[in-house]
Amino acid sequence: MQSLRNLILLLVIVSISATGGYFLYTEILKEKDTTEEVENNEVTEQQNIVEVLLNENLSTLVTAIDKAELRSTLETGEYTVFAPTNEAFSTLGDTLDNLLKDENKESLQDVLKYHVVMGKVRAEDLKNNQSIETLSGGKLTVLIENDNVYLQDESGQKVMVVKVDLEAENGVVHVIDRVLLK
Repeated sequence: MQSLRNLILLLVIVSISATGGYFLYTEILKEKDTTEEVENNEVTEQQNIVEVLLNENLSTLVTAIDKAELRSTLETGEYTVFAPTNEAFSTLGDTLDNLLKDENKESLQDVLKYHVVMGKVRAEDLKNNQSIETLSGGKLTVLIENDNVYLQDESGQKVMVVKVDLEAENGVVHVIDRVLLK
């Protein structure tokens, strides 16, 4: 057991020196689970983004996607989705209820598209102070602080990325602890 630990330590040291610490940072980020646990995160490459989101802790997002009629978009294009947990949506209270009304479909679409980026953006692709354009045309800023990745939305709110790189056949999902706002 001690020799296994030494071997792992040696591999980490070699990785740090070979990559300037970047590999270690990415692995720490992937294993870091700072808030609520997202179950069933073992995803096969055969699942599309919506199928990945059909996780019990992401069901509110799936409901909103269906109400906004964005399911077919997220099942076919190549995207990165920053997916708020059910708990994150629950903090919106009446605002969520209003967004889910038929007459607010365009507003709901805009909110949801603010959580989507064209193409696959994995954790290793994120850089501090990087600006990311969303499908809604809005901007997010990546902030890396104390081994945590945050997205700062246009309202100035910092949202923590709590689970990264949930792979789908047509993109990738990162779970976040709050709903992004413009």
